[in-house]
This record gives sequence, structure tokens and C-alpha cells, in this order.
Amino acid sequence: MYLYHYCKKINDYLFEERIPFDKKNFLIKKFRLQYNGMFKEYWDKNVRILTDGEGFRFDYITDDSVVYKGNYLINKFESKICTKYSFYNVDCEMEYRLYTATQGMVRYILKEYDTYLTFEYECPNITNIKLF
Repeated sequence: MYLYHYCKKINDYLFEERIPFDKKNFLIKKFRLQYNGMFKEYWDKNVRILTDGEGFRFDYITDDSVVYKGNYLINKFESKICTKYSFYNVDCEMEYRLYTATQGMVRYILKEYDTYLTFEYECPNITNIKLF
């Protein structure tokens, strides 16, 4: 699977992923995104834990490669379902409003945080989609 994460390169080690709120309606209309609710995402090493308040989904995420090209970090990765477990200390915790749409084999993902947006899309093959 490939995840295209929109960002601007600052240097070889830093990338700016924040998109201003004034682009929200443009992205929702362009990609026909639908609101999916509030989500919390936790990372415990290579395990992504996702909840919408109803239940938890645990996935092992293994990165195969990450490259930067054309304002996108392109992450080739594998995902496997992980057995649920109790967790307390995590490496990262995020809360956001999620908007998604699926067109063909591409899943568009807009995450709205308190002060900014992020945009990414996921697909099984390398593809080229222009954001702005």
C-alpha cells in the first residue's frame, strides 16, 4: 500500500504538513469528502491504534520505503491487524475530525486538527494526483 502525505520540504529532515483552514472547503469539494466523525489515533512503536469512541482498531505498520516527490512524502508500507491489548504509555496521541472519500482504488483522507489540516491519500499502486 502507498500513502501520499501532502507536505512541503523544509530540509532533508523536516517537512511542513500543516495546511491552513482556508483550504478546507476547497479540498472537501474537490475530492467529495464526507465527514466521518471525531477520531483519536495513538502510536505505540509500530502499532497504530485508532478509535472513533465506539471501539479500537490495532494495526502493525511496517514501512518499506519513504521518499519525497512533488510535495508528497510517499510511504510504501504494509499493514496487518494486531491483537488488541491494554495500553497506557504511547509514543504519540492525536485527535482530529476525519473526512474521507474513495474513488476507484484511491482513498482520500483529510484530518482537521484544532489549528490546521493535513491531507493524504492511500492507494495500492503508485499514482500521480495534483492537490492544488
